[in-house]
Amino acid sequence: MSSVDSVLRVIEWAIAPAGPPPGGDASAIEQLVRPPESIRTGIGRLIACTTARLRLGSPPLGDNTPATPYTALLALAIAVRAAPDFAQVVMAEAQPSVHGPELVARHGVVGPALAHLHPRVGEELLRRSSLTAALGVPAPGAEGAADALLSKLRADPAGRALLVQTFAQPTKSEFVRRRRASVLDRWRIGSSEDLDFVLDVYEAMLVHHSKEALAQTEWARQISSGAPGATNRDIEDAGSIAAFWGPLWHLQRTHMTLLTKRPYLDYAYRRGIRLFASQNRRAV
Repeated sequence: MSSVDSVLRVIEWAIAPAGPPPGGDASAIEQLVRPPESIRTGIGRLIACTTARLRLGSPPLGDNTPATPYTALLALAIAVRAAPDFAQVVMAEAQPSVHGPELVARHGVVGPALAHLHPRVGEELLRRSSLTAALGVPAPGAEGAADALLSKLRADPAGRALLVQTFAQPTKSEFVRRRRASVLDRWRIGSSEDLDFVLDVYEAMLVHHSKEALAQTEWARQISSGAPGATNRDIEDAGSIAAFWGPLWHLQRTHMTLLTKRPYLDYAYRRGIRLFASQNRRAV
């Protein structure tokens, strides 16, 4: 199997991901210096499918800048992930990008693969897939770039909708919860547009994901109340669930009139802010 074959297999997997990404090897890697038309076509399909899945519009973020072939290097790094050192060498040339199609292409291949990667490979891929980092947790030292992309996304109507949808979706990751809480906490002390975004997130969560969000909140309440058999991992998870409600707790104290104007932000949110308050006694 050549590098071209490996890349094409990963791209095809990324278009409709199921299970772990396929493996491969990097023989004839020189062919990727000028990728064949099959790879360019595959990347084009990946961009179209990922853009549609994210509902980012066409062109994504209003950017017509053509995608580069560097997505192929990220796909190859995923294919050879069993050799982390070599995977890092493979992707070294693919520097971060800020252009819409390139952001989408890289996220399309990196996003669904992250859960299956060696941490070192995953971190390096995050440094090169800015959209994946912005929607999840950026690699250490890359927080500023992720924040800049979040602002760019928020300025685009489709990008803003994607962010609201993403932040409102409950997650099982403690690190993602804390990252989202940090971002929302910064924005809740900003402009009126910032406040609207924060409230949109919580309102969307209670409209579309109420059952899951409130189940997590109740579980965290039980853990925080000293549930028998709770592990340190459980306590950390419960703390991150409480932290996610923190920005809304603050807004309830400083901008209650804004909350009352939100028809879908029903009283269920009070379970979340009570959880936050119980874990942050000094804030009360």
